Amino acid sequence: MVTGIEEAGLVLAAFPVVISFLEHYRSGLETLQEWWRFRTEFLAFRTEVGVQSVFYTENLEALLAPIVASEVKMKALLDNPGGPPWQDPGLEQMVKERLPKSYDWYKSTVAAIIDILENMKRRLGVKPGTTSTLELKAKGKIRWEYEFARIRFTLNKRVREKLLERLRNYNRDLQNMLGNSDKLADTRLKRRTLPFAVHYARVRDHAHGLHQLFVSEWRCDCRQFHNANLLLEDRIKSGLRDEHEASVLADLEFNALLYFGENIPDFQQSPWTWHETKIRISGPLGLSLPTPDKFSQRTKDISSASESLDSSPPSTPNQQKKATFAPKAHSVPTFQLSPSPNAPTPATPSPTSPYEEQHVSKIGNLCDAIGQAQEEIRCLGFLLDRKERRYTFLPVMQPAVHPSKLEIVTLEDLLQDSRAANDGGIRQTHVLSKRDRIYIATLLSISLLQLHSTPWLAGTWTKKNIFFTRAKDIPSAPIDTSRLYVSPPVELDAAKLRPNRPEDTAANAIKYLFALGVMLLELCFGNALEDNPARHLYLGNDGKPNDYTDFATANHWQESVLGEIGPDYAEAVRKCILCAFPHPYKDLSDDHFSEAIHAEVVVPVKATLQYMDSGARPD
Repeated sequence: MVTGIEEAGLVLAAFPVVISFLEHYRSGLETLQEWWRFRTEFLAFRTEVGVQSVFYTENLEALLAPIVASEVKMKALLDNPGGPPWQDPGLEQMVKERLPKSYDWYKSTVAAIIDILENMKRRLGVKPGTTSTLELKAKGKIRWEYEFARIRFTLNKRVREKLLERLRNYNRDLQNMLGNSDKLADTRLKRRTLPFAVHYARVRDHAHGLHQLFVSEWRCDCRQFHNANLLLEDRIKSGLRDEHEASVLADLEFNALLYFGENIPDFQQSPWTWHETKIRISGPLGLSLPTPDKFSQRTKDISSASESLDSSPPSTPNQQKKATFAPKAHSVPTFQLSPSPNAPTPATPSPTSPYEEQHVSKIGNLCDAIGQAQEEIRCLGFLLDRKERRYTFLPVMQPAVHPSKLEIVTLEDLLQDSRAANDGGIRQTHVLSKRDRIYIATLLSISLLQLHSTPWLAGTWTKKNIFFTRAKDIPSAPIDTSRLYVSPPVELDAAKLRPNRPEDTAANAIKYLFALGVMLLELCFGNALEDNPARHLYLGNDGKPNDYTDFATANHWQESVLGEIGPDYAEAVRKCILCAFPHPYKDLSDDHFSEAIHAEVVVPVKATLQYMDSGARPD
């Protein structure tokens, strides 16, 4: 059975035969006196057939262009219509995928064009299987008077116009089918090949909704003293064979560390200081909560930065000082992040009985609900956002350190020059291992795509608003580097908050990426950009930093990343610092831009961490 693409090739082969015979008849009939009365009509017919042949060839090339990448193969197809290249089953399958909704109609239209051309060939006296006029010439002298009379009868004006009108309509149908298919191509491409972009957009939408919820639900008089900090997490499940399976995502949950404030006027003692909660989001039609048994099991798994993180312990990095080279990544790594081996021992799960689903109720006053939950680990209840989505505030763990005795340590604190630190400075007692630093870099890369254009990043982010926690007033207390938070530089007081999202523009995209690139640089070497020795080369004439200083310093510094940690990480840093992506994307909300950042920044940084954990290139 002839396939659809083979039929398309047969049409391409039939047009030249018809045109060739028309030209042959023209040259022979010109010797007849009667010819001149018919010449204009005949030549117009021949010209129109030639024009429709060109239109059909263009339609066919438009069909093949997205699926035939090789210019050599395209030329072989067009120059050898109906030949072996048209019989390739793979080509037929790609055409079906190219026209998922209209393939059968396309095939029927091509078959109709074949019928028209075969009709023309019969009326011209072309025998089946004839491919050129040489066979006609081989018969000897032709009785042109007879042929002239026959053609005038078989190709009279009414027949010619009917054949041409049908040919025009079918060619137009082919063009419309291809045009409509191409208009839908971007949508299909997004559905089929941009799963990570779709996932990141979903996370951003819910993260923005969560922030709006905090703004609207702090109804207490002390709301100006409250702050909400978001745990940075990887939310894509492991075990994906390829990017098309990335739609299998972890449950959409957020961990928030809420802060009341200390030493507040008019408050002898704050009713609570810190409170960590897991916030699970479900649709408006129902509340999706785990059963008590599942919750009991879940509370035992508290050692990782996210419940979607792999529980297998990573390899302890070797402390020898030498360059680490990770092999070039050629495919999307499918592993998940594991917390740092240097993280503190997880706390003991709370002995409190797990809550029962039927006891979950709507939160009336969030501040009061948190204060009442300080002595026991329990679900606070749920809140609804403007879209009627439910945000259920679940307990996290029985903390190893009482919330009132927590303090924060910023990423800036851990990267500042130890020589410039005051006595007792954090860098004098805590140094991030290389494994810790690349783990943090991976979370930051993922978080850019999850949180940009939301109030959690608010147009900019730096090491100053990225922090960890540890026990307060104990200089030797371990820092939990497995739990990394972002503290938004915005008010949670609704009266002071801008009503709109941070503007998402190309300029902001460059700022976001540059800020990420700088932090990736600092984490690669373990030092702040401000302490880089080359910085003094790019100060202004007054000896002070200017608008050019940070960029020039970062661009100079990024050239050393290759020798420090390898090509994957180095290229990710370069792309962020220079915004070196191949297409002029409009902003970070562009799905193709998100997919490019995921593939060219997140994946290689993640791969570097994987190679460190696997010991492929021991440190």
